[in-house]
Amino acid sequence: SLDQPRLSFLWDHIVLGRSIVPGAAYFEKASSASWSLCTSESPHAIVGISVPAPLLLGSMSDIATSMHTVCSLSTGEIRVESHSGVGVQTHMRGSSRHHVEGVSGISIATEGHRDRSPVSVSHAYSSMSSAGLQYADAFQGLHRVRVGAWCGCVLSASGEACMDMEPGERGWMLHPALVDGGMQLGATAGGALTSPEEKSETRVPAGMEAYQGCGLNGGGAL
Repeated sequence: SLDQPRLSFLWDHIVLGRSIVPGAAYFEKASSASWSLCTSESPHAIVGISVPAPLLLGSMSDIATSMHTVCSLSTGEIRVESHSGVGVQTHMRGSSRHHVEGVSGISIATEGHRDRSPVSVSHAYSSMSSAGLQYADAFQGLHRVRVGAWCGCVLSASGEACMDMEPGERGWMLHPALVDGGMQLGATAGGALTSPEEKSETRVPAGMEAYQGCGLNGGGAL
């Protein structure tokens, strides 16, 4: 159920003035379910990910929505759904694959590269806010952000995603706010050098090639 106090941080993920569940939460939930059914410690990933619909969050005091993960042991198909008084809606689809190698992409926590130039974190978040990504405190974990060219033509970004957690808090493979921080680096690469006064399109993930988990509290890659 989404009315648990430990999930209150989700309301800090704001797009165009509305709190919505971040895609990172779907990846965490699907990956956790896949690992719980896995009998091997070998690498695995959720592949062919699509996000067909957002999950909007209303007032936390009257929310009556729960999230569920549906897995097929025979096909590896995996879905993340919400159940509420108005019915069932699918928010993420993908497939669980074991023995996946070569998955690479955004690093959740990376050191800044010397060929990239430092970017003010406040400026980066102002830029994202001007594009409709108005992250509140729980989703402002980026530090040491640097932006530069990759292969001479494509902007890339590196940085560290950090957050404070309550002592003894457990139950996450990788906290959704940290995963979202890694995804914010992609938004930063595309818009951190844009003036907040300039209008930008609001873009959120609608799909992803793969999300690879690395075991309980072991990190991940997008």
